Amino acid sequence: MKKQSFHHFAVISSAVCCLWTGSVMAQEEIAQDTITVEEAIQSALEQNLSLRIQEQDLEIAAGDLLKAKVFANPELEVRGETDALSSNEGEGTYSVGLGQTFFTGSKRRYRIGIAELGLNRTQKAIENSRRLLVAEVKEAFYTVMLLQERLKLAEELIEINGRLVRLTEGRFREGFAPELDLNLARIQLEQTRLNRTEIEKSLSVAKANLNLLLGRPAEAPLMARGEFTLQEQPLASLQLKEAAFHRRADLKGQEVSLNIASKEIDLARSERIPDVTLSVDYTQERSLFSEANLSDRDRLMGLKLSMPLPFFDRKQGEIAQARARQARSDLELRLLRSVIEKEITTGWTRVEAAQQALRLFGGGILPLVESHLHLTQKAYEQGQAGILDVMEAQRRFSETRIGHLEALYEHNLAVAELERVVGRDLISLTHK
Repeated sequence: MKKQSFHHFAVISSAVCCLWTGSVMAQEEIAQDTITVEEAIQSALEQNLSLRIQEQDLEIAAGDLLKAKVFANPELEVRGETDALSSNEGEGTYSVGLGQTFFTGSKRRYRIGIAELGLNRTQKAIENSRRLLVAEVKEAFYTVMLLQERLKLAEELIEINGRLVRLTEGRFREGFAPELDLNLARIQLEQTRLNRTEIEKSLSVAKANLNLLLGRPAEAPLMARGEFTLQEQPLASLQLKEAAFHRRADLKGQEVSLNIASKEIDLARSERIPDVTLSVDYTQERSLFSEANLSDRDRLMGLKLSMPLPFFDRKQGEIAQARARQARSDLELRLLRSVIEKEITTGWTRVEAAQQALRLFGGGILPLVESHLHLTQKAYEQGQAGILDVMEAQRRFSETRIGHLEALYEHNLAVAELERVVGRDLISLTHK
């Protein structure tokens, strides 16, 4: 019985431990909240507060379109006159009128067209904000990735310098190393620890910035997951320019603005023809003839047509303003196309330079500096090299590793910037 009880207890304990371990691992995974760049972009497009605020402009533009489609309200006029406060003989006049304004010169059609184009322009503006947000998220995400890798390297350097301090302490106790070497090793260790603290601070700021873009609290736990990528050579700049001219939402929006300006000229011209107001009224009048002691009741129907006479104001100012807006929109469109061409040329050159830097690092320099560090450490252990040689090897190792990380970071930033200019990812363009 005791053996069976002990066996049951062991089985239950194992099960509880497994459940507890799984729960702890799940909690740790949730606490880290790792995220890829694709997941970060999707989260930003769904949760970014600035983008969600701008999306409300669609409702405003839709309201403008609805206003343009609605006809003018009819006007009701009620009028009454009585002698109740004077002779009080029962005389009086009462009338009811109904007026309706009719738009002339296709004004309503032009206003609806302008409102529809305005809605389209708002949609293009939001698409453009999405394009810019994606680029901003990528930059923030890659910054977090860089600092995470820098932090790992800092931990590695602390371990390397810690081993150097322990080795130098042993050599100092045995009389093979002066106290100066021990002090240099300790200073180097404290400097790497200080560097780690600076990186942790920068990483905290970078995570808060990324969280803000993702629509999350700044202090929310976050861990960037993934690796820096090395993409193939992008398309020629001419192909990228064609893709940008075909894809860029802000360019399409500026073309819509030019169309709006043209429609506004048509509207201003049509407004030279005044609107017409047609009114119908019913009047009832009661008159009293005191001498003959007679009364008369008249019922009258009236029709009224009114319109302003365009003698002076023929919308000269509105037409001039509309023409100026059209000329300005045309110039802004030409300027934007020039800016896009310049940005693609600059971005293409930046990507090419980053790839060239990575090719230099890919020539075997990383294994060489790591091998040199190990050989120098071993030589120091055997008394064949000084501590300054070891520290110099560690410095080269650190600078090379950091340089490689920053070259990868710069390459990914350059690609993200070029994708921002083009308006789509380069991979889809390359394999199109």
